[in-house]
Amino acid sequence: LISPRRNMFFLFLLLAVVDAQNEAWVLKAHPPPGSAINPNAHLELMEVPVPEVNPGQVLLRATHVTYDASIPRFIIYEDMPAFARQESIAAELNGAVYPDLLASLHRQIGQPLLSNIVAEVAVSQHADYPVGTVLSGFAAVQRFQSYTPDKPEYVRPMSRLDLSVATINQHVGPLAVSTGVTAYLSIKNIAGEKLGSGKPTTVYVSAAAGAVGLYAGQIFKLLGATKVIGSTGSDEKAKRLLVGSPSPP
Repeated sequence: LISPRRNMFFLFLLLAVVDAQNEAWVLKAHPPPGSAINPNAHLELMEVPVPEVNPGQVLLRATHVTYDASIPRFIIYEDMPAFARQESIAAELNGAVYPDLLASLHRQIGQPLLSNIVAEVAVSQHADYPVGTVLSGFAAVQRFQSYTPDKPEYVRPMSRLDLSVATINQHVGPLAVSTGVTAYLSIKNIAGEKLGSGKPTTVYVSAAAGAVGLYAGQIFKLLGATKVIGSTGSDEKAKRLLVGSPSPP
């Protein structure tokens, strides 16, 4: 139970947040398959109500949003069957496809986009998630949203970020599963023995300026690769890879 004093504090926080503006990036129209997303034609920044916070929930205030490769997959198909065909492999766990999971990810007109975000608990009605807790995970792309830690709405629970160990940029960059960790584990599992053999080793990284390739090139060098060759899609990306590097990758 919430004490009267704590309840007054909770109401004060909630009223302060309600006065704040809440915005969400929502789907305006489905892009045709094979086409690029046009923000002006397909997306819209809308003002939406600040959600209520019920017992067992927290109110999150987004501070960082990543533009993940998963976003187009969730919005490009207008009908659910087409989306399900594309996502069935990714959603297959232990030989079973979960249609409820697919339905929750597939975006309809007027629904907010989904991506990985970093958010701070602004109001809490959950004892294990006090105000100020920093979380990261898959959620709606909007300024404020309610979150139920014991029953997450999308895919998996959000993770706590320990800012005493690493900064937010480090958590969502080299320490994130979808970027730096993917690069590290792939390299260790596939090329680990060769890199540690002491023999000259030349490696090649495709999409070297991408979210994974950017870390793969650096990890290869740290693990002892003699020469790292990378390819990118433009001269601008190639120049970006060389900025700040002690030697060409």
